[in-house]
Amino acid sequence: MTEIAELSVQPALRAKAYRCLFESKFVWAEGCEFKWIDKRYGIRQRIPVLRERRIETKIPFIEYLKMAAIDRSPMVRLIAGEMLIKQLENIGDDAFKLAQLLASDKTAAVAERGLFALKDLAK
Repeated sequence: MTEIAELSVQPALRAKAYRCLFESKFVWAEGCEFKWIDKRYGIRQRIPVLRERRIETKIPFIEYLKMAAIDRSPMVRLIAGEMLIKQLENIGDDAFKLAQLLASDKTAAVAERGLFALKDLAK
């Protein structure tokens, strides 16, 4: 999974690979099943069936976060910002450097996540 995150050409695939590495699980849609809303009128709703599989990560979380924060795609950097905010209390000293890096990003959505993390660290 690390090779896909680092070497994939498509940004969406790199983003999905990094998300799987951050969460230590791989989630996919297997299909749909129907849930009855009102049997009398024959109304039912399609519900997606999701499956997941746990994966082992060999590199520490902070290293994946650093790699994702300097990725060339804004999609991947967005996920890095999201994971930084989620794990802000657990990261330690590197959180401030990563938040500054993301706050100075040229993509507005990534910069917002970095600024949010900086404001949260200032508390």
